[in-house]
Amino acid sequence: MTSVDGLASGGREPQRHSFGISIDTPPDEMIRRAEDLLAQKRQQHHDRKKPREDKGNLLSHGLVQEIYNMLWSRTATGRTCYKINLPDTVIIEGGELVAWYFSSTQQEEILMKSSKNLLSDNIMNKWSARNRNLPASAMLLWPDVDVEGHEPEIYLKPTPHPQVQGVPVQGRSSPVTAVRYLTSASLRTFLETDFRPWTGVLQRFVGSIGYGNTMIRAMWNPAGTDVEIRENTYRMTDESESLETRMSTFEGAIFLSQTQPPEARPELHQLVKEHCQAIADHIHEIFTGVWAVTEMTLYFKLDDQERLWFLFCTSLQMSGPGAVSAEDRPMSIRTAPLATQVKSQIASKSAHGSFLCCHCGRVSGYDDRKGIDFFTIIHEYQSKVGLEPDDRRRDWLMQQIPPGIARTYRSLSRNEYNRVKDSINFQHRTAEVCKSCHSSLAAFRALWIEQEEKHRRDRLRQARKEARETLQRPSSPPRPLTGRTDRSNVFEAEQGDDQERRSPRAHETKRKTTLFRQPRAPPAVIQPPLAVPPRPPRRLTPEEVDMMADRLSAPRKVAPAQAEPSSAEVQQVLPGEDQSALVRVMRIYKDRTMEPERPISGRAAQRVPDFMRDLQGALSNDELALLTEVVGTDALVEDD
Repeated sequence: MTSVDGLASGGREPQRHSFGISIDTPPDEMIRRAEDLLAQKRQQHHDRKKPREDKGNLLSHGLVQEIYNMLWSRTATGRTCYKINLPDTVIIEGGELVAWYFSSTQQEEILMKSSKNLLSDNIMNKWSARNRNLPASAMLLWPDVDVEGHEPEIYLKPTPHPQVQGVPVQGRSSPVTAVRYLTSASLRTFLETDFRPWTGVLQRFVGSIGYGNTMIRAMWNPAGTDVEIRENTYRMTDESESLETRMSTFEGAIFLSQTQPPEARPELHQLVKEHCQAIADHIHEIFTGVWAVTEMTLYFKLDDQERLWFLFCTSLQMSGPGAVSAEDRPMSIRTAPLATQVKSQIASKSAHGSFLCCHCGRVSGYDDRKGIDFFTIIHEYQSKVGLEPDDRRRDWLMQQIPPGIARTYRSLSRNEYNRVKDSINFQHRTAEVCKSCHSSLAAFRALWIEQEEKHRRDRLRQARKEARETLQRPSSPPRPLTGRTDRSNVFEAEQGDDQERRSPRAHETKRKTTLFRQPRAPPAVIQPPLAVPPRPPRRLTPEEVDMMADRLSAPRKVAPAQAEPSSAEVQQVLPGEDQSALVRVMRIYKDRTMEPERPISGRAAQRVPDFMRDLQGALSNDELALLTEVVGTDALVEDD
């Protein structure tokens, strides 16, 4: 009840600007209610940040920021998570930088820096210096939402991002994790401005081993660990592509990365499993054995020095006292998708745990879902399209995306599908279908594999039969090339084929001239030429010997003392047995008579007159004696 004083009464002049308010509730009670309301708001904000507790099960979807604090917390023995490499990680709460976690190389533990180190210049200088040779300096992650399957916001907003925890129900949005890579310039802009997400994680970028960016996803549970490695198809240093294209792995389009088979790195899979088990054991110890991890999804990276780094967690489920079985839970934990994968997920889940079958399009119970690979969906669709009688419509339908894949990946275009449909990595992906569709698709896959195996055996049997007939057929002798005419014909035919291949309309020319061209004979085996017997040495006539003697005894432009070599010079210069004494003496004689000022060398000894070549092996002893008298030395007869 509210009354106003100062109103006119009894002829008295009313007092102006004098008001009073009477409240039925005492002031102390009003203050108490305001404090309760404020405490309730604070509790709601605190509960929103904490994982959801439901019947003894602790559930958390999306980006799990609490895991860094769990790894930093010390157990009863007084140590943090041991031998887990964690890059520099800054936690963002309320749009402010609140904590900086890192792993110590000396102590091999996870530590936290003091709050005075949370300065923009300090983060920028240290991270940019360590990532000087890398294309990115940091990686920003923040929780986002996907409302009814629509694409999430790709730009950061100063308004708080709703962080939805627990199981998505009807009327609520499903959590996703948005990923953004920052260069040195974009990192400085992010740190110097207030344009930040309400909650998130800023982490120093870690390089990958190899040429492309690689990330490892591990889905752990007590029964086993499922490890998947994805590598980007582009080089990290390829500046012709955008940074998001070069860095995207699980958060990017399916054709931008490829999955590595487990057989390629078995030791890496074992190392990832050991790290997951160490993290699960540490969380169990810090809760003094009350809470235990039942499922979690972790992301790792292997650097160029083959060190495994833990990056972030997108799904965590813990069970404690009063935990219920998996059948009684409203929905089991699944891997929370990353930002760019949200378009490929079907978000039509109701509060009662139902889902939309991607093959038949009907809503079924969530417990009835089964996984089927894209290989079966593609071939089942092509077999149905093959029954279409119209050729034009059948060709058009072959280029379309199968409905099961189109419902699973809504952002996949037809051109992208035709480019990746034959990829093994794409065909090994799975889609969720109902039980009835899974039974029919599994039966089709078994029948298709049986028919393909039968066709393979038939082709192998036919190939063996043709090979056996070819071996048993008598072979005809090859036609020899008897003359120049056959060889020229073969050359002209080969030259014509080369011109036909180089022609822009080669396929049309070949199709038109095939019927009119004469069949070309197979090329005959060319026999090697017969060895020509060596010609017997010819004996020189006395006239030729006299002519050579006259040429050798012709007057020279040198002194007689220099034109007459001695036996010692002959033996010293060319003592080998590979040449006759006549050749050695003639070379020395020529060098001494033609160029007396130059010393005898191998190059000068090679300049022999033409007539000396005919003397090798063609003279008798009498002829050699005659030339010895002309030369005037005793070395010729002695060496011979």
